[in-house]
Amino acid sequence: MKKLKLPPGVREQFDLLLVDGAGVWWTFEKRFTATFVASWSRLQAGEQAALLESWGKWTKSKKPQVWVKFVQSLPAEAGPNVWSGYEPTGGIFTFVVPPCLPMPDNLFDVFVAHELRRALRVAQGVMLQELELEDYQIQLANRQAGYDEDALQRWLTEHRPPPPATT
Repeated sequence: MKKLKLPPGVREQFDLLLVDGAGVWWTFEKRFTATFVASWSRLQAGEQAALLESWGKWTKSKKPQVWVKFVQSLPAEAGPNVWSGYEPTGGIFTFVVPPCLPMPDNLFDVFVAHELRRALRVAQGVMLQELELEDYQIQLANRQAGYDEDALQRWLTEHRPPPPATT
């Protein structure tokens, strides 16, 4: 486990802990941390408070902890087009690093904000069971916050791995 460095003003609110993948993608650690902080800073105070309360439920430390995993891939049942996730029963973000490496910074910002918004919806108790509809709600909220979800979706579509060959 590795505690990622947060800037003043944020580090007093929560700890960002890399629980898997530490040292494997050290440049990605810095990129992710900076992007996570930027996305966090764009949330409204009430949204931040809801997340802090939710994250505080999972740990016994003095301040909430955000757990992050950097992985090579997700289990096969997730499918090849799933590059991130949020586990609501523990507040753990998971990011598949290799496909994120070539992602332009402006789109990586949207990508991380999307997962942070997913965590917010879980914290607020409004997460929908229908995944496609839930994803639409997250995209809509991000658009309202000024993120270019359309550009991210175009990039993701262009960079999805090809379907497995059938024989």
